[in-house]
Amino acid sequence: MEPITSVSNPKIKQWQKLQTKKGRHEQQAFLIEGMHLLEEALLAQRTPRAVIVRDGTDLPDEWLTMLRQKKVPCYVVPPPVFRRLSTTQHPQGVAAVMPMVPPPQPLETLLEKRELTGLLVDGVQDPGNLGAMVRTAEAFGADFLLLGEGTVDLYNDKVVRASMGSLFRVPVYQGPLEDWLEPMKRSGVTVVAAEVQAPERLDRYTFPPKVAFLVGNEARGVSSRLSEAADVRLVIPMTGAAESLNVSVATAVLLYERIRQNMC
Repeated sequence: MEPITSVSNPKIKQWQKLQTKKGRHEQQAFLIEGMHLLEEALLAQRTPRAVIVRDGTDLPDEWLTMLRQKKVPCYVVPPPVFRRLSTTQHPQGVAAVMPMVPPPQPLETLLEKRELTGLLVDGVQDPGNLGAMVRTAEAFGADFLLLGEGTVDLYNDKVVRASMGSLFRVPVYQGPLEDWLEPMKRSGVTVVAAEVQAPERLDRYTFPPKVAFLVGNEARGVSSRLSEAADVRLVIPMTGAAESLNVSVATAVLLYERIRQNMC
């Protein structure tokens, strides 16, 4: 491993810029931190641009072999330098620079599947929520996520951590949701908006083969213009006094009901 000893090193300065959205998109890369995320990246056949290890931290031999085979540069840094790159309270001593990789096929192509489950995200701003939604989407077999305007950056460090590696496996697209509603409908996709005041209950609705769930911002929910454009509006029935569910929890309920119906 090549040593880097100074926080003034150009590579350290370059990697520090990945802690901002602007820096990430200029470099088309993002930072991951911790053994688990690096393992998930390698298992998903993602090749890091660089791996940074804190002095005294050991990587498994098989990882080192894999990284050498892929010709990934590895660097060892002292703890004070590693802390400049870390965004966690208790760093595990390993980080990696990952390239932003687009989904394997255009969304237009994906929409032509005979059966489809998608998630349309309208302005979700909490990174922990979005990361959990990506993880939940993978757990329940969703085919894609589409992140609309006003949604937190997909490569925010908290989003990446909360996704627990699902970010490397689930196709995630980004773009104005309004631009995609008509193409989805032409492809036979039913757009289902989840709303607190919706006229129809989730547990009484039978899903068609192709569905895209529309979920909204933590405070205001789905925007009115998107709600009006949806094919169906559903409410998750609740018996307690709480007015609504956290958006990531609501997403889990919607996707679970979808998969439950498919399994019956």
